[in-house]
Amino acid sequence: MKVCIAGGGKVGMYLAQSLLAHRHKVTIIEPQEALCRTLADSLDIPVICGDSVSFDTLRTADVASCDAFVAVTGVDEDNLVACQIAKRAGADFVKTST
Repeated sequence: MKVCIAGGGKVGMYLAQSLLAHRHKVTIIEPQEALCRTLADSLDIPVICGDSVSFDTLRTADVASCDAFVAVTGVDEDNLVACQIAKRAGADFVKTST
């Protein structure tokens, strides 16, 4: 299963580690460059440094080919908007934490 996670904080990192342990393909979207580098180095996965409410960023993350899109940023409004955009971009399943 291919999963895109918006938000690379504690929840996003834990979710990514859990999915990787079950051999899923994971991509993370995170706006903070330093955290992007840390995530990419520690998890050895693609990390897109950008805003999850940007259609261009979601296209770069190839959400259209994702089986699931999960938004776990620290901002509920951003999570909801990111899920709406991801669904319109072609993600099969979207979920947010609110």
